Amino acid sequence: MKNILRKLKITFLAFSGLLLFGAAPGISQDIILDFGGDISVRPGDEVTVDVKTSDLTGLDIRNFEFEIAFDENAITVTSGDIQQGPLTLTEGGLFTSNVTDDNRILVNFADAEAIEDEGILFSFTGVIGSPGVYESGLTVNSYFIGDGTSEVEPETPFNIQIQSADVAINFPKITAITGQDVLIAIETDDLSELDLVSFEIEFTYDTDVLSFDSEDNPVLENTLSEAAVVAFNETEPGVIALAGAFDTPIGSGDVLLYLNAEIGMNEAVSDLTFTKVNFFDINGGQVPIVGLDGSVNAIFPFTTLFQLSTIDNTLPEWFGTHTERGMSAYGDNVYVVSRSDGANVLVLDAETGEVTDTLNTEGVSGGTFPLNDVEVSGDGRIYAGNLAIGDAATFKLYELHRTRAPRVVLEFAHPGNNRLGDKLTIVGNWNDGGLTLYAPDGVSAQVFKFEMNGNENGLFGEPEI
Repeated sequence: MKNILRKLKITFLAFSGLLLFGAAPGISQDIILDFGGDISVRPGDEVTVDVKTSDLTGLDIRNFEFEIAFDENAITVTSGDIQQGPLTLTEGGLFTSNVTDDNRILVNFADAEAIEDEGILFSFTGVIGSPGVYESGLTVNSYFIGDGTSEVEPETPFNIQIQSADVAINFPKITAITGQDVLIAIETDDLSELDLVSFEIEFTYDTDVLSFDSEDNPVLENTLSEAAVVAFNETEPGVIALAGAFDTPIGSGDVLLYLNAEIGMNEAVSDLTFTKVNFFDINGGQVPIVGLDGSVNAIFPFTTLFQLSTIDNTLPEWFGTHTERGMSAYGDNVYVVSRSDGANVLVLDAETGEVTDTLNTEGVSGGTFPLNDVEVSGDGRIYAGNLAIGDAATFKLYELHRTRAPRVVLEFAHPGNNRLGDKLTIVGNWNDGGLTLYAPDGVSAQVFKFEMNGNENGLFGEPEI
């Protein structure tokens, strides 16, 4: 929701050669506090408010005090819901917090060292209460930062509105390719029983990630607003206002309208943040409806480096029928388990798909298939596992190398009628002994987690299920 920015003005004196020249003129410095904005969620939802500050470096800020009141009908906060922020996690800092019986959040911090950088001073989490619009759901009564010379602009108190309702509209969270157009839906719960005949909606977005052309917006075909009159206006860069009017109350459906967005060429994420959601019924009364924010994740398109397929007759001779089912990429190589001619792990050039080498698999044996999947650790160690199906079958994991003989690093006779060896995942690095193997069971909804017992012997221990 819309940001609520409050400024604290601190005047400090820069002394230079005080005895000879006297005090230098005062320098005005703004500190911007961000409380995250108005809150719009469903009843019972848990929300976290981060109290952030702009860069405090060089301002000699060593302490602060905050008092924030809350309406217990709108939100409930307890003392255990207040968390110290990263900026105040210092060795000598003293952070205290409390929630009083009259629903006030009190936060204090003091340190001998000055706070540096920008970020979160503290956070608190609350549970949203009864449906409604609470103009003073949270009230920032006062805050004091610095050595007592700080002046608050504007003066407190100020409110953070909390709106909660069982009915919502929402933006989706979507991923889109840079340079392309995408339709973004404003989705809705069922509005047909509310006798709604008009709306006012405003939202913000990042202009570096996407843009909206007024000539292409909004898109009303096959939406709840198809027969409505809807105005679209970009009131300022990054802020869109929508206003709609209906001859008859809004009916049943799940999309209020679409917006046609052009994705820019930057690989980045733009939040789609509602700053106004007002719906009105046939009597002109406002009906509580919340807006749930979404996002657009702009990514660069994938580039095909090589293709091995029957479509263009590039399928290699070593590729059999259902014999190549496990592979992994690392660096300049792609490792492929192939059982078309024995148990092999082929090394392919990641740019061309050409086979450049094979790993040593001499002596690999056992299991339904002796090799089935291959994985590579974060520091380049190669591991391949067999496929073990059936009661008390033995699952094996090998460490493989181009020249050295395979080494068994895990041998696990699993109980029951399991299937281990498909879709293996290895995370972490061998060098720090932090490797973890995840082996899903193809028969049940279980995942076996094996952790390495240090890198002295490189072996994996008993699993956690």
